[in-house]
Amino acid sequence: MKKFTLLLSLLLLGGAFLLSCSQSQTAGTTVDIPAETEPDHSVSEESGVILVSENSCGYTVIRSDYAEKILTQASLDLKYAIEESFGEDAAPELKTDWETGIGKNDIIENNEPEILIGDTNRAESREAAKELPKDHYIIKWINNKLVILGTEDRITNEAVTAFIEQYIKPAEGDSLILPADLEILCYSPRQEIPLAEEAEMRVMTFNILGSGDGYDDGRRELIMETVLDYMPDIIGFQESNKTNLNTIHLHPDISRYYDINALYHPNDTTANYTLILFLKEKYTLVEGGVEWNRSRYTGTNTKSTSWAVIERIEDGQRFIVTNIHGSLWDEEYELPPGETYESMENKANGIWHIDNVEQVLENVAELKDKYGDLPVISVGDYNFDETHRAYFTVMDSGFADARNSAAEADTGHASYHSYVGASPREGGRPIDHIFYTPESLEAVKHVICRRRTDLDASDHCPVYVDFRFIK
Repeated sequence: MKKFTLLLSLLLLGGAFLLSCSQSQTAGTTVDIPAETEPDHSVSEESGVILVSENSCGYTVIRSDYAEKILTQASLDLKYAIEESFGEDAAPELKTDWETGIGKNDIIENNEPEILIGDTNRAESREAAKELPKDHYIIKWINNKLVILGTEDRITNEAVTAFIEQYIKPAEGDSLILPADLEILCYSPRQEIPLAEEAEMRVMTFNILGSGDGYDDGRRELIMETVLDYMPDIIGFQESNKTNLNTIHLHPDISRYYDINALYHPNDTTANYTLILFLKEKYTLVEGGVEWNRSRYTGTNTKSTSWAVIERIEDGQRFIVTNIHGSLWDEEYELPPGETYESMENKANGIWHIDNVEQVLENVAELKDKYGDLPVISVGDYNFDETHRAYFTVMDSGFADARNSAAEADTGHASYHSYVGASPREGGRPIDHIFYTPESLEAVKHVICRRRTDLDASDHCPVYVDFRFIK
């Protein structure tokens, strides 16, 4: 018998604890149903709780008699996962929480060893629900019951999946022993802004302004909230430094959903300032990398270009994503020897921008030579608008601008708004672009995000496009 004792940290995001279970919380009669037999399990602080012992599970999986299909399937998934890991004899019995003579709002107390899936009528489910913040799930021992509960069915299903992946599948031997103090509280955001009809993928570009300007006073949390609300399939971040990498992109609330194309430059010390993130349950990384813009002001590290070849797990569809933070000159920078402010401005607005675009196009050409004529999406804070010569270089290379070609597009605002919390200028031209190959992709919807959360998160609005592939 091999003891398996994975421990996960209790994860709490800030905010008040809210009662948010969608199903009945009306107190009914409390019914005490004694156990007919002694529970086939044992509990101690030293050994933990035996869920499966010698290829036998002493627990019954209980779901609500009123549960929707998603939780019926989740209960089956749990049963089959235990059976696959420990054998047919270990498969737990599945039951609903209904008993003869029990009313819909009655609360059941018994001593049976049970795994409770979702909002059952057991007292332990109701107790856990009272502790549960909005958009969270909990996996927790209460008395002799393992409660797996989310604030909605979708989140409960995610909790069951997490339990299977983190405990059932990695188990070795003929026994599974869980920590007696097991308690996992996890944030499970939903996509608050759904995909446009007929779209199948959301791509976002987002300059997050590094880690200054109120980053430690709430801006970090707003950046994360923005990402999790829109939940893009692919995100190109700009101005992400090592602090952002460690406190946002590798934060458990983000990393549980997203993988990254390249954490560092090839020297393994400088963080990738133009990260590309992708939903890891939907996509895998074929190749990724990052390099400095060859034409840039070298007194800062923020100007780079990043790339990824990504494959959709569902059907093997591959595509190329590039992400760039275009070079610029700021009067606050230290003037290089032999240069004037005017000469540096001319370089940035002329030579640098055009060479930045050419560098991206060269990277795309190299990836196409290696992987074939794949669809391409190029995002970034290019630092030029649609009147610039560099913009026409992009257009002349065969790309389309989603802002000008999407069936529904935000053509009335700029994307940069000078300082955190301001609104972008109405009638302005964006410098944050999403370009794409129109022969292989259709831009369904283009949005410059301007909710209060979005404006307070950075001095750039995030911009997203909902795409569909042209078959």
